[in-house]
Amino acid sequence: TIAAAVSLVTDEFAAQSMRETEVRMLFHAIMLIVTLVLVVWSMTKVRQTANSLFKQKELAEVTLHSIGDAVITTDGAARVEYLNPVAEQLTGWKTQDASGKLLAEVCVLIDGVTRTPEPNPVERCLRERRVVGLSSNVVLVARDGKEYIIEDSAAPIRDREDNIVGAV
Repeated sequence: TIAAAVSLVTDEFAAQSMRETEVRMLFHAIMLIVTLVLVVWSMTKVRQTANSLFKQKELAEVTLHSIGDAVITTDGAARVEYLNPVAEQLTGWKTQDASGKLLAEVCVLIDGVTRTPEPNPVERCLRERRVVGLSSNVVLVARDGKEYIIEDSAAPIRDREDNIVGAV
């Protein structure tokens, strides 16, 4: 009969539609699993990279703290970013107080003979894009007015693309 034929066609269409839906659902489930695996793998790689960078940063900080010379780093505008403990002791500035200030304000340099201001070696280093040194008889005037005869040099800090991003 016609009703039985229509029912048979409808059942076949429904079965085919179910199979197609099951295939699509299986495809989407596989894609979801692949996506989750990639997310977990990516997060693991990000975590490993972050841990590696943290270890490198810690090593750099320990190294800078261990150096017996004063070390000051600046950004590309000669603003202080970091002072190691020796630099803090000589200048009388703590890193958190000096951070963001122009180096010339934190590291006051004068000629020991004429008592005239010395040019800032970091500004010269950044301008000339090379390592520069100070002349002899340079005196560092600390925040509290104490004076120290120093030898000084400044070197540019470069990023991976060889752009100067600061000085040390």
